[in-house]
Amino acid sequence: MNGIATGHDSHPQVVSERSPSARALTFTILAEYLRDPESRLWSNTLIEALGAMGIAEAAARRALARAGESGWIESERAGRQVFWKATPTAVALFTEAREEAYVRRRNPEAWNGKFLILITTVSETQRPLRHALRTRLLWLGFGAVGRGIWISPRPGIAHRVAPVLEELELSRNVISFVGNVGPLGSEYEVVHEAWDIMSLSRDYQGFLMDMEAMPTPATPLETFQMLTGLVHRWRNFLLVDPGLPHELLPQGWAGHTAAKKFYELHDTWFPVASKWLADLNGDGPI
Repeated sequence: MNGIATGHDSHPQVVSERSPSARALTFTILAEYLRDPESRLWSNTLIEALGAMGIAEAAARRALARAGESGWIESERAGRQVFWKATPTAVALFTEAREEAYVRRRNPEAWNGKFLILITTVSETQRPLRHALRTRLLWLGFGAVGRGIWISPRPGIAHRVAPVLEELELSRNVISFVGNVGPLGSEYEVVHEAWDIMSLSRDYQGFLMDMEAMPTPATPLETFQMLTGLVHRWRNFLLVDPGLPHELLPQGWAGHTAAKKFYELHDTWFPVASKWLADLNGDGPI
């Protein structure tokens, strides 16, 4: 089970069973706190923020360099100092991630009983491309029901799939259908084939227990640590939880209770955590 652990300066923070990597935490901090496309953070600010999450300075510097090499962030100099900002591609992805995490998941649309089905054909030899497509479809809430067959209970999401396919140059490799489950099989079977509902329920229960056991942060630094740890885990849930409508979920779904608790804590802690980071950045243009 997940639990409360101590990080930088022995302040409490919620962590996963596996400690997140420096690179993963870098993305979490950038996506969560740099909400303006023109936002920038000094290199030392990011290194100290990562240090607050238990990441050593050398590992933090490597993570920033690799994120830059991968095209997620770009550096600029101001005298002897270096600041980082998200690239246009990263800004678009981070904005989409926040919309999913804090708008669509918080206020889900009513379900009309239909599914969107994608049939994809990508060669086995194109593993990086297959991985990229899989990652993007998972983020959009799709589940796999067979090799190259993806399904979502939100047909309206098609307009968000099209740009992904164009970016990956796969528009001609996909056919889509919209419809209900027919007389053979059931919605229950579709859902349990596409997503591991039982495992997800256990993970949500553990996450909820951890949140309920968290102490109230005593300082802005503790607030940043605890909120960033929560957000990091919440982002991971978005990759495995498609945000199924309540009609397709078991009664008493733990994900609903966990989401309510997460949003309550986020609403309370985000202003304090973001101000701590801004103060750390000094006169930098966060």
